[in-house]
Amino acid sequence: MSKANSLDRPPSAAAARSRLVRDASGYMAATYVSQVLAFGIGVLIKGLLGPTDLGIWTMLLAILSFLGLLEFGVIQAANKEISYALSKGDKAEAERFKRVQFSFVALTSVLGTVGMIAYALWTRSGNDALTLGMLAVALILPISQLHMGQVTVYWANQLFSKTSLLIVAETVLTGTLGLFLVWRFGVAGQVAAFLLIVLVKIGALAWPARDQPQLKIGFAWDLQVLQHLLKAGVPLFLVSVSNVLKVSGTIFLISHFFGTESVGFYALALSVQNFIYWTPNAFSIVMFPRFQARYADSNDQAAALRSYLVKPIQGLVFFLLPLLLSAAYFIVPVLIDHALPAYRPTIVVLTVMLPGTFFLSLEHMPAQFLTTTNRHWQRVTISLLSLLLVALCTVAAVQISESLLSFVTGISVAYFLAFMLAFQYAIHHAKGPRSDRWLGLMMTGAFLYLAVIVVLVDGFVAASHGSWQIDLTVAFGKWLLCILLLVPVFIMAERQLELLSTLGNLCRNLVKRKT
Repeated sequence: MSKANSLDRPPSAAAARSRLVRDASGYMAATYVSQVLAFGIGVLIKGLLGPTDLGIWTMLLAILSFLGLLEFGVIQAANKEISYALSKGDKAEAERFKRVQFSFVALTSVLGTVGMIAYALWTRSGNDALTLGMLAVALILPISQLHMGQVTVYWANQLFSKTSLLIVAETVLTGTLGLFLVWRFGVAGQVAAFLLIVLVKIGALAWPARDQPQLKIGFAWDLQVLQHLLKAGVPLFLVSVSNVLKVSGTIFLISHFFGTESVGFYALALSVQNFIYWTPNAFSIVMFPRFQARYADSNDQAAALRSYLVKPIQGLVFFLLPLLLSAAYFIVPVLIDHALPAYRPTIVVLTVMLPGTFFLSLEHMPAQFLTTTNRHWQRVTISLLSLLLVALCTVAAVQISESLLSFVTGISVAYFLAFMLAFQYAIHHAKGPRSDRWLGLMMTGAFLYLAVIVVLVDGFVAASHGSWQIDLTVAFGKWLLCILLLVPVFIMAERQLELLSTLGNLCRNLVKRKT
């Protein structure tokens, strides 16, 4: 068979699964190397900033998140439409989507910059750090949006290895240039480091794209294409608004009710949550173009996506999340206690946030399923209901006890309810076997089993309260004991998913290629 014919032949199921695991493991490995390093670097930065300055920086990031919504979902819609067009072999259509995306994002971000500068100057109060920070955020916005457009084009072309390396490079820069600037200039140095790193990332993606037209930043107006992207993007924009309000909106509420220092405590716990959340997020990024490809190949049959909806969630519930949440529960408090004593109130906040993190981390696959099957407005409805749940649960919790701890308890309860709502709706439309109706109950049971194991191990092995070496050793011992007690769950999941077998085969194939 000729090489051309070999390339045209559709991949087998085993080959497709192997490539998926390779892309996902590569991207997630880079993400985790980055996240582990970033967490250590973050400990140093948080120690240098202190809770109050960390609270200011967290609020600036929240402002940038809100300003990022000015793309009105066009970036997300372009990711979907470029992936779908490439799956159909229509490179010209993909190019039109790409260019219109960049043009629209450039225009809206410049308008956002002008508006933010005007607002910051109108509300300025002397040499206030937050006001100066808002002016800096206004300048960062166009660069940040342009970079997001770049990344989207790479992802749509399934070039995850390029962005994987960029993740690690960003962490290295944060740990060198970023640390130096924070040490010298405090929160102003943090803002400057953020800007410089975004500029480096843009250059790093633009350089390999210079000889690949499909990856280059390009601009062109096509009103018909823009209307198509806006039509697909507005529902995704509303989902983003809901998500930003859930995450960044809570930061402003905490600042209002409990003060900037409490924002700093919450921000540290949130960084641990984001560390856990990054794995399913990275896997979701790898999966999205595959959702589009399978949907296109099946002539837009939602049932063809059932395994893509269910199996990643099973892998997270029964394998990865138990490892990550138990590690966070046992190890992170020791790090805070010894490395960041000013942040000790964060420990109890983090403990309450971890259950919500478990279910928040599972939200990606139902969202991808609904987006791929063009159930955009249904996804909007579910997102708005999720936001309503967060609002109701936090209000109810604060009515019981007006404290930061009660506030985050309400958030965790809301995340559980919101995920169950989204998953049950998605699994109903995936039209799988009748046994799928029990998956939500099984996931809840898996979480409860994990919670019981963690509590029992924590109560069985007493804390030492000695040196950091002894405390860290005890924490790792608790984590390993917890993993040992979770082995039956791992075995049961492996029989269904064969995840470890696939990873093993992939590693063996890589070794054979090198030898």
